[in-house]
Amino acid sequence: MKCSIEGFSQEYALTFKKTIEMSNGKTKTIKLDCTDLVILRWFVDFYPRMTKMTVDGRSYALLTHKKLIDDIPLLDISKRAAAERMQKLVEFGILDYQLKKDGGTFSLYDFGKNYIGFVSKEIVNGCRSNVEGVVGQTTEGAVGQTTYKDKSIIDKSIIDKSINNICPFFENLWKEYPNKKGKNKISKKALKEINSIGEEKMLNAIERYKKSIVGTEAKFIKHGSTFFNGDYVDYLSDEPLEDKITEVYDERYGEML
Repeated sequence: MKCSIEGFSQEYALTFKKTIEMSNGKTKTIKLDCTDLVILRWFVDFYPRMTKMTVDGRSYALLTHKKLIDDIPLLDISKRAAAERMQKLVEFGILDYQLKKDGGTFSLYDFGKNYIGFVSKEIVNGCRSNVEGVVGQTTEGAVGQTTYKDKSIIDKSIIDKSINNICPFFENLWKEYPNKKGKNKISKKALKEINSIGEEKMLNAIERYKKSIVGTEAKFIKHGSTFFNGDYVDYLSDEPLEDKITEVYDERYGEML
């Protein structure tokens, strides 16, 4: 199976399926398809240049559905159909939506909590996204690896918004951590676990780790992605830390860094 569609993980896209109740009382099953991913791709590409409006302290992009269909006439859909497609992405938590009525009526969109799954490092059934947003095959049963590279898919501001939706205090942790590499590789699952642990305990864990690496060469300090994807667990306890020198030494020969 092809791993990426429009630069997004096809495996992850296939997980979005649900039954909803319509206004007439009937139910229907909705799921993502290629048209939805083309529209999401368009939103990602143009998001940095879209007009922004603030609602409850959060920045949203002002979107006109006519602009969407004008930009991609090949979709051959109506303005209403485009709006329904965008609302489907909202229904799945890939985008967030606000309708603002202030001197006019404005449709506002931002990235939702589930968007980060399209650009994270998590491996699903042999497919993964790499540091540049490429979705490629892992070594398990793969016949090749795509070379399609699209850096806009991991725009820093988009990643930050997605992370903060899952763990609102994560930016405070990132500021305190000594080796700020691999932020886009931190999994959604790890962020949820960190959020459940709480900011104070995580900050204490970071301080314990920093004390354990005093005098260590910078290149042997764990990347942020390594620490926040699970290695922080060793530093949550108030009990005395075991000697970490051997651990740091061993990491030079593995993938921990």
